[in-house]
Amino acid sequence: MAIQFSSVGRGSISAPWRRAEWWGASIALYLQSGATGNLGLKVLLPPAYLITVALVANNAGQLLLALRRCPLITFLLVLPFLSVAWSTSGSISLRRAIALTFSMALAYVLAIRFTPRQLLLIVASVLLPALAGSFAMLIVTPSLARMPDGTISGLFSHKNLLGWNAAAGLFVGAVLTADAVVSRVIGVTIVAISLVCLVASGSTTALLSVLVAIVLTLFYWALRRMRGLGRILLFLLVMQGMAVSYIVGSEFVAPALAALGKDTTLTGRVPMWHFEDEAIQQKPLLGYGYQAFWSDGSGAGWKIKSEIDWDSPNAHNGYREILLAFGVLGFIPFMILIVRTLVKGAKFHIRSPDDSWLGLNVLIGMLLVTNITESIFYMPYNFLFIIFMASVVMISIRKPGFY
Repeated sequence: MAIQFSSVGRGSISAPWRRAEWWGASIALYLQSGATGNLGLKVLLPPAYLITVALVANNAGQLLLALRRCPLITFLLVLPFLSVAWSTSGSISLRRAIALTFSMALAYVLAIRFTPRQLLLIVASVLLPALAGSFAMLIVTPSLARMPDGTISGLFSHKNLLGWNAAAGLFVGAVLTADAVVSRVIGVTIVAISLVCLVASGSTTALLSVLVAIVLTLFYWALRRMRGLGRILLFLLVMQGMAVSYIVGSEFVAPALAALGKDTTLTGRVPMWHFEDEAIQQKPLLGYGYQAFWSDGSGAGWKIKSEIDWDSPNAHNGYREILLAFGVLGFIPFMILIVRTLVKGAKFHIRSPDDSWLGLNVLIGMLLVTNITESIFYMPYNFLFIIFMASVVMISIRKPGFY
């Protein structure tokens, strides 16, 4: 089923629609990247949403087909609206659900209109100016690149945002360079700028995600070259390694942090997670409604903030965030989707190693790890969540004959 591209333009000025899709998707993503200095969301989101609506309108048929092909994702897309019925702050849940719909719509457009390699190129086209601008600020006006506590944030509003995006840029730049998708000069430039921004941000989570990317890249490389029993043994070895890492981490991370003079509570996250677990146990089935738990009107959320003396905007754990919003009604389908995506993505990588499926698989893995200490899942107008869902949707709906 080949797709014919029309043209878009006015008067004597016209451009192929395909080119408009590339530019439109990239601009809409950049406006939601957070790398926009002091410009607020009220200024940035309207043009991003208008671009998204235009892209969706031109691909409505394919989008409806994609929704039918993966009903599990469709359910998770509708769930925020359903949660308004039991939300502790229905108006907030409804507004955020509408915003999330625009983000998911853009993710679907990326999934149905671009290949894995093209998606990685779009990610690079967004991250390069964002990270280059942050690097320039660090050199030219270092005072403007710093947060009040002295940490480096660049064009982003927080050092963690700089770190997460730098980690993604470092990996994507390395993949595009290795696959000769971009010239060596451009690829090395992306990697170098990303590495500088990663180090400058001081984000431990971002650094951890890079280490995970290295491990996952080696895993997928070995997975493709092994056959039969070898793949089974590799999978079992990785599962055992994950279990050992969890046990060792649980026992030795806190003492190691203390020895290094670091905060053993992970900047207040550990006690906050304890209180969040108690809140989850109070409403385990349906949760508190989408994005309602941390709203100003949430008594349960304010109780945790008062206990930890920290006005946290989210759970700082994407998995707990889902449980707080939707309970097991949302958590179980989400985890099923992730497992299915990882399995199917690995199969695509084995069968078509030259199509950059490795890049999407590893990128998904990086963001899964990032959500252990940060909340990115189900966040509206969030660049990394849009890329994450675009990758998940792309893997989920791909079948022979679907472009």
